Amino acid sequence: MLMSKKLEKKDQKDSKINSKTWRILKFYYEEQYKNFDLENIQARIVDVDIYIQLIKQSWKRPEYKLYIKPIRWLPSTYIKNPASFFALCVIHGFLPNIESIIIKNSNTKLDITQYKKFVLINRMLHLFFVKWFNFVLYDVIKKFLKDPFIKELFEEKQVIPLSESEILSLVKLIEDIKISWFDLNKHHFHEQLCKLNNEWTFSENMFLEVAIKYENKIREYLWYDSTYIKPASYKDDTQNKTDFNWIFAINKKLNKYRSIPIQFTVVKKYKKLNWIIKSFKSSQENDFIYIQVDADFKKNLKKNIALYKEWILDVEKRQLKDPAVFPLFINHENPDIKELIVVYFYLHHIMKNLKEKKIPKLDLNIKWIDLSKINVKVLKQSKNNWKIKQTTYSLYKCDRFLWKIILLKK
Repeated sequence: MLMSKKLEKKDQKDSKINSKTWRILKFYYEEQYKNFDLENIQARIVDVDIYIQLIKQSWKRPEYKLYIKPIRWLPSTYIKNPASFFALCVIHGFLPNIESIIIKNSNTKLDITQYKKFVLINRMLHLFFVKWFNFVLYDVIKKFLKDPFIKELFEEKQVIPLSESEILSLVKLIEDIKISWFDLNKHHFHEQLCKLNNEWTFSENMFLEVAIKYENKIREYLWYDSTYIKPASYKDDTQNKTDFNWIFAINKKLNKYRSIPIQFTVVKKYKKLNWIIKSFKSSQENDFIYIQVDADFKKNLKKNIALYKEWILDVEKRQLKDPAVFPLFINHENPDIKELIVVYFYLHHIMKNLKEKKIPKLDLNIKWIDLSKINVKVLKQSKNNWKIKQTTYSLYKCDRFLWKIILLKK
């Protein structure tokens, strides 16, 4: 009788646990991901192969390098920098979906997704990553690589076995693909789908593509150790007035990475700026950047937005683009993005010369744009009511106003 009551209590407890688990699953599947079945989202699924390519080296063991190759919805090209590909996915709402994982030695190929033991090891590694059991990873991988079936498979296919670190790199890449799905939900796939349907967001996406394309040149020409501009989440966009997050380090040894939120707008009214300042005052941020675009910029973007809509919705057209060119919209459709390039370079140039009384000329030509012809006028103000320092950098070309970059500082 006593045992029966104990079992009854246990069943009730298990029932409560199962009920709680079900509520969590219901939230994620019904609320967070209910939009995934929509046609305009299904059209953004990008099937990819992961290639683990053996690169021969004369002075040491050949080394495996990881590549991503889109096989549907984007041009079929080998992408050597997976991080840029994931950034592209988050910006435009593309969903990377793994079709195959191929180990390639010269003309020999081994698709490891066809073998259950590889799937099993990946699931085990995933469990260790999620549960923070990283310290046992190498032991598990060593046992896996010594498995007779695995050894015979590599020998039979005449493929050099992967090392422990190379398997870890593969798992990390798979984890990044999984994470990109969660990031995409944060940025795009909320209930309203504003980030996918708002035309002003398309111009933001073009600016983010400029950041992807030219970040290496910024590091080279302006001596930044690191710089990335990422789209803000839907929550940051709606609640914290943030369109982008700029993460950079001018000199990593002297100062750590800095992260500054950015608002990108065409609105010239002071009410909006004051609204931004008020929001910034109550936030935990110490810096905020407000980029105010000339209203003509939005008019000039109409043609670009038409090109963008066609590019993002016409799957077959995207597939037929030059596979040798990284699949950025701005690389394939040739939109007019001169002003975006100017503000991207001067944003970095201004930040690096904040202590100067006058921002020096930027003696640089990018894509036939002479950046030395840009003048910067500086106006410093104090918002005493809010204890905020406001510095306005107005960009002109031949006396024609282009942009305002406003730095707010507590």
